[in-house]
Amino acid sequence: FRSQVDARDTFSRVAERKMAGCAAFRGQKVEVLNFGVPGFGTAQELIDYRTRVAKFSPDIVVVALFTDNDIANNHRALNPVDAAKSPYFLLKDGQLVLDDAFAARPARYTALRDLFGNLANRSRLGQLLAQAIIRGRWFRSGKAGEKAALDARFGPLNGLLIYGPPVVPEMIEAWQVTEAILREFHKEVTAKGSRFLLLTLSQAYQQLNAAEREAANSSSIWAYKS
Repeated sequence: FRSQVDARDTFSRVAERKMAGCAAFRGQKVEVLNFGVPGFGTAQELIDYRTRVAKFSPDIVVVALFTDNDIANNHRALNPVDAAKSPYFLLKDGQLVLDDAFAARPARYTALRDLFGNLANRSRLGQLLAQAIIRGRWFRSGKAGEKAALDARFGPLNGLLIYGPPVVPEMIEAWQVTEAILREFHKEVTAKGSRFLLLTLSQAYQQLNAAEREAANSSSIWAYKS
């Protein structure tokens, strides 16, 4: 998805230009389709692949894993983005089982969300309203509440949990589910004759200076809070 750069400067457009000029693709038309959706984690991406992406018969499927939230997205207690409004996969006897309890939300809410989303996709005014009202007011307010709950349970540096030893039960489960989803992703993509590539994206914590790293390492973040 794109939200901060021109369309020509998005990852997909840059990759398309670079690949078109690559000797390995000489004489071929290179087309990169972007199916990224803001807020989607690996669970939603796997569902999206099954329902939308696979029908395009891509030669290569690239999944971008954002460590800031993609692992946490796979556990309801850790998910920092609309925890009650997302699908989850659970591991039962080693098998992924879809938990789609979010779909039971009132039909009115879903209809209004979809209506406003379609308007924002087709109208510059709609986009400005979405930026000012949804992201500027509702989204920030909702995020503040979610962050407060995470901070109270896992400490103010809970975003660093992914970089520590897996001692927090919720993070252990989140990693297990994430790994299972990625294995299933690879299995389904390659079964259709496509190549599967996993791309990891860095986050701000990976750019900490020495003092910030020391503060993070000396914190009590690794101590589980029941």
